Amino acid sequence: MDEGLEVPVDCSHIVWVATANELHRIPDPIVSRLAVLEVQQPNARQMRNVLQSIFKNIRRQHSWGHRFSERLADEVVDKIIGSQVDPRLIQRELVRACGRAVLRQEQSNTEHITLQAEDLVIKNSLTGKIRPIGFVH
Repeated sequence: MDEGLEVPVDCSHIVWVATANELHRIPDPIVSRLAVLEVQQPNARQMRNVLQSIFKNIRRQHSWGHRFSERLADEVVDKIIGSQVDPRLIQRELVRACGRAVLRQEQSNTEHITLQAEDLVIKNSLTGKIRPIGFVH
């Protein structure tokens, strides 16, 4: 019985999903009811694939995306990986780099644009302190 609506509800097909950056902050009685899966940070090879996938999505989602090369140059990928930018900010930083690349390319009047490492000006923080997401008690 749903206590708020006062109607019978079949909840047998509900699947609950929870996320947390710090498991130790979740009370043990709650953790004991969960199947805990730890996701590790991608290694450099995996990160290269992640970055190419993010860039592919940026190109597909924006009307101007077709103007850019299909793949990120190695120097751009290396700069992103080396900067250890927060993964949540990678898409935003790549879109900003695209804007800088367009401004740089305006002078050459070419239709095809390739991102360069100099187009990336990476700031790795929203407020100076990265806040975790998930459950905090």
